[in-house]
Amino acid sequence: MIRVRKFDGSLEAYDRKKVVAFCLRMGASKGEAEAIADRVEGRLFDEIQTKKILQMARRYVARYRPKVRLRRDLRSAISLLRSKPDWELFVQRLMSEVGFDVEGNRVLRGKCVENEVDGVLRKNSQTIMLEVKHHLSPHTKTSLDIPREVRSIFEDLTEGFALGYHDIDFTDALIVCNTKFSTEGKKYADCRGIGRLSWKDPVERGLEVLIEEEKFYPITILREVDKKMKTTLGDNGIIVLKQIVDADLKKLSVQTGIREERLEGLERNARKILRD
Repeated sequence: MIRVRKFDGSLEAYDRKKVVAFCLRMGASKGEAEAIADRVEGRLFDEIQTKKILQMARRYVARYRPKVRLRRDLRSAISLLRSKPDWELFVQRLMSEVGFDVEGNRVLRGKCVENEVDGVLRKNSQTIMLEVKHHLSPHTKTSLDIPREVRSIFEDLTEGFALGYHDIDFTDALIVCNTKFSTEGKKYADCRGIGRLSWKDPVERGLEVLIEEEKFYPITILREVDKKMKTTLGDNGIIVLKQIVDADLKKLSVQTGIREERLEGLERNARKILRD
């Protein structure tokens, strides 16, 4: 049995399905992904690092799909966004893309104290308190403390509404984060009825699935977007590829100070990724 050294240092049995899934997320077809998994398996050794497996898979995907060289993998790309305001805006706009009416950040008086919420989501009879969390490392798990905190804020606000301190009758709470939840974090959230949207959670309908379905890619998915450009574009409200494609590049150049020629190259590559 081949064991794989995970990012946290622990060992687990090699799982072919994870390689195939990674290749599919990078744009490979099912047949290509299976062929790549075969090639990867020919080079495995016991205690190989997950990072090395993904690097191999990425190189092989690029042979089938040259556009892959333009992009980072999605998990890394969303971790490169700034926590505030980029990630909060990204999540709010993603929720809008999937059908929610979205109201931005609010400060509301609860029974005990004022609380800031990262958004208010409305759909049908639901009014959801949104809490957004972001980790710079894509392998840092969202801990038990987060759903505990969200539960206490939710209770304070529902009691505050009953007392007439604010005008939003929350029915639910939702945590959206860019990493996985810890086991205890999941258990507590489920026990307390707090919704979760995170990496591969819910199963088969996690954060990465929604992003891929909507092609709602962050600008950081483009390898040419460095830290300085990410900051400059983010400061001007540009956080997803669709905004680059729809922008008036002349105006954006004046607004950001980024040369128009560079923005044109960014737009071309954004269109290539969005066409996949």
